[in-house]
Amino acid sequence: ILPGPCQMDGAYMVNARSCEDLADIATCHSTFPITDNRPSERCFQTAYADFAGLCRKTCFLCCQDPQYNCPDRSDAPFSCPDMHRSCNAWKDVMTFFCPGTCGHCQHATCKDNRIDCANFKGLCADPEFAPLMRSDCALSCGFCTSAGPSGPPAPEKKKPENDINCFDSSSKCASWAKNGYCTNPKYDQSKCRRSCGICGGSSSSWMYFLE
Repeated sequence: ILPGPCQMDGAYMVNARSCEDLADIATCHSTFPITDNRPSERCFQTAYADFAGLCRKTCFLCCQDPQYNCPDRSDAPFSCPDMHRSCNAWKDVMTFFCPGTCGHCQHATCKDNRIDCANFKGLCADPEFAPLMRSDCALSCGFCTSAGPSGPPAPEKKKPENDINCFDSSSKCASWAKNGYCTNPKYDQSKCRRSCGICGGSSSSWMYFLE
């Protein structure tokens, strides 16, 4: 059994460690050593309660902060944890898609107003409970509009015939592109510039804007 409140279905939630420690990081780590990606039992002992609150990231307690206790949007076109360094650079975009990761819950236009909404998603379509779920769990139930803020305009793409760097380094690129390779942040799209349409160094994906 995992210790601490910021967990669900036997795993820690993303926002368990989205925030930063308020105390000296080295002191937090020495007082509450993390073992096997689990917080120290000291984090949950009464004698250490006050200091654990200052070492909230080390103790996997970020979800208790009102700014971090909401989920990221499931329809985000990128991995919120992977893009956390862009939280301030592209605040509007990241607040819309990744409020929990960025600590922008109180600024999110679409959010859950309780932390356990995921446990009650089965009630979203129930006529009796739908009004309550729309009020308390709009994000988890998918009641929000999918339209998000616009990113900065993408640079004009060079035409393939005028760009000597516009080529695919694998014969499988065209096939990969059809299966989501070009929009998956786990892959290096530069290997398939022509198929992914990123000749000239530009890209129409959100990953380009948030790098």
